[in-house]
Amino acid sequence: MKRSVLKLIKNENGGWHAVFKNNHARQIYFALSVSGDTFTIEECYYLDRSTKKRPKALTFEPFSRGELADKIARELDKSFSKIRFLENQILTEDELISSYLSDEKKKILLMLKEENVLRTVFKNKYHRAIYFEVTRTCGRALISDCHYADTRSGEVPQGLTTIYFPFSMERLLAVVNTELEGGFTDMAVSEEHTLVLDRPICGSI
Repeated sequence: MKRSVLKLIKNENGGWHAVFKNNHARQIYFALSVSGDTFTIEECYYLDRSTKKRPKALTFEPFSRGELADKIARELDKSFSKIRFLENQILTEDELISSYLSDEKKKILLMLKEENVLRTVFKNKYHRAIYFEVTRTCGRALISDCHYADTRSGEVPQGLTTIYFPFSMERLLAVVNTELEGGFTDMAVSEEHTLVLDRPICGSI
């Protein structure tokens, strides 16, 4: 099993902060202030939301240095085998987040093309399998089918509000990311393939 190490970086206020992904693939930023052997969480929020939404289970009472790993495991759902305090670098909040995001691996949305139809099955950031199909005609795109593929009900994701739009790769990717929580950085189209869409072929798999 791969050991998970939390690397805490100094911030400009003399405290510590870090960005990590928890067991549910949620990206979290959090910052600590320090007074002797006592830590206090100054800030904590999800990076994968348009607003700075804090984890519901998080509490802000002071705690000891030795309780840090247990607190993160219990309230932020991430277990670390080791915690390192990196004193040779100071980053602002924006610099740390930018550095983290630039190190993230690219996630490609793979669409299979058959004539004027693009289709795929992917797993979104919440590990829900989604079948997604787009029909192109006269420079526009129609989302002709979209449903959860991990249930028999054929339920349409509630976040999907766009049905018809001017086609572009960027707009299609934006719909998948903003309305279906795709979490993709790029998109690719395959015209010659032997893939069968009976399971997710891209995303959080």
